[in-house]
Amino acid sequence: MVIIGGTSFVVAGVTPDHLTFCNSPNDTAKNTDFIQKSAPEKLNKKSKFYGTFEPVIKKDMIISGSTSELLISALQGGKTYPHRFVLTHPFNSPHIIALVEVIGGKKTAPWIVDTATNFYNSIDKKAIKTIQRSSRSPCQSFTSSNLARGNLSRCRGCC
Repeated sequence: MVIIGGTSFVVAGVTPDHLTFCNSPNDTAKNTDFIQKSAPEKLNKKSKFYGTFEPVIKKDMIISGSTSELLISALQGGKTYPHRFVLTHPFNSPHIIALVEVIGGKKTAPWIVDTATNFYNSIDKKAIKTIQRSSRSPCQSFTSSNLARGNLSRCRGCC
């Protein structure tokens, strides 16, 4: 079972003997292929957290962050391996709507986006890929947020 954002999933082939318990984020990161971290929506806190384990991770590990407002380019800034970073943005409510937006930046390696997309699809989510090509993009590549804003604006005044 894998727990993501409070929702648990049974992943084929994963049993309790596949689990390893570690005493620190660095110990965990050393032996991990994919990190999904959901930290407060503060750039300095997310950057500090990622900076603590970046020196010890494997060179092909994927670092995924959940955000609804920060840009991937901001999270990649100042990192030793910016090509490993990808954002994941679940549609709300994630236990009802299985969509996850996987967002790569200009510095993200294409295989990182593909691998993250495949991971979320493997746990019964429906992942869509978007690329944040510019920090000046008006939509900032958060497709789900823009769709929700559009629907909410249409609903105003309806009731």
